Amino acid sequence: MKRASKIQPHSNARLFSDSHAPAPPSGVYLANIDGASRGNPGPAAYAVVLRDPAGKIVLELAKKLGRETNNVAEYYALLAALDAAASRGIKALRIRSDSELLVRQIEGRYKVKNEFLKPLHERASKLRRQFAYFAIEHVPREKNSEADALANLALDGNPTNSTPTIGDERRNSKIETRSANPENRSAPTAVQGHKTRTMSIGAEPRIIPTVLEGRFVRLEPLRSEHEALLWEAAKDSLEDIFRWMPLSMQDARDFHAFMERAAFEEREGQSVVFATLERTSGKVVGSTRFMNIDRANRRVEIGWTWIAPAWQRTAINTEAKYMMLRHAFEQWKCVRVELKTDALNERSRAAILRIGAKEEGVLRQHMVCWDGRLRDSVYFSVLDKEWPEVRSKLESRLSRQ
Repeated sequence: MKRASKIQPHSNARLFSDSHAPAPPSGVYLANIDGASRGNPGPAAYAVVLRDPAGKIVLELAKKLGRETNNVAEYYALLAALDAAASRGIKALRIRSDSELLVRQIEGRYKVKNEFLKPLHERASKLRRQFAYFAIEHVPREKNSEADALANLALDGNPTNSTPTIGDERRNSKIETRSANPENRSAPTAVQGHKTRTMSIGAEPRIIPTVLEGRFVRLEPLRSEHEALLWEAAKDSLEDIFRWMPLSMQDARDFHAFMERAAFEEREGQSVVFATLERTSGKVVGSTRFMNIDRANRRVEIGWTWIAPAWQRTAINTEAKYMMLRHAFEQWKCVRVELKTDALNERSRAAILRIGAKEEGVLRQHMVCWDGRLRDSVYFSVLDKEWPEVRSKLESRLSRQ
């Protein structure tokens, strides 16, 4: 077994650092993680086994993913372990993984070139900074057998598996989470046949950004390199694209401020922002996001959607909305998804109705626009009980494209 690599703090050569001071030998938690995929890409899952300094298991979790590569599944396991440890106030953490690629990339020895892995790697970098001590080591698969078994159990479709809810992504499977202290267990709440737990006051479970991909469109979690590509898509049509948005969009400086705000909201857990790509060409053609995330009430809004004129009135917006609605209802187990638009924007109102949302009413003088106009906003929603019918109609509509 190899010893964990020691990485100096604030090193430019490596992304992750070990402790600012040596961690006490008796105070380090250990997380064994594993990701698995059958087909690469194919059906995938991840698992985490977390032990306290005495070696007692305090957490087991596993989750079946969609169609992913093995490397993506390994990163999801790492993110889940970091998030679970941070949420429990753990300050010293050692990770063991049988993925040499993951370990070397986290150490900074291997450059992350894969576009699917870059946002996951960036997210891991942010999560790691919460720990006073952090170490990661590569171990042989036989030394990682518990996590490996849990991941394969999830892959096999064991009835104890389920997807996470927007209310709690830390305890995100029906594989039982075991606590060393029975008083720490929360009674499960039945939600559409799944066991879950509502978010406790003060808890901030993180939503891991993920790629959503369909036949016509690919939604990639926003990265810094997307800004130039989004500006290229928008710069010649700023007035047309942003006419109905309550912010100034006159030049590149305004656009940069818009992107900075999007990045800030994502860091704060308020939004999950996507770059919208035409799937066949890979060209960036717009952006959209989940916003106003309300974990306690299991609702979210889809908004700040814009698409360059050449790709408007195509299947791109329809499929993007379909994938986001599906993700909200089927992965996060939301009970309500909201959309809103300027009351004067008749085209947007008609488009929202076409996807199957119900108009709820108008909030008068809801926003003060950058030019001083008082905007009325029309609200729409789709409820979980309406989703099956909405989904069927959207799938039928997309099948004709």
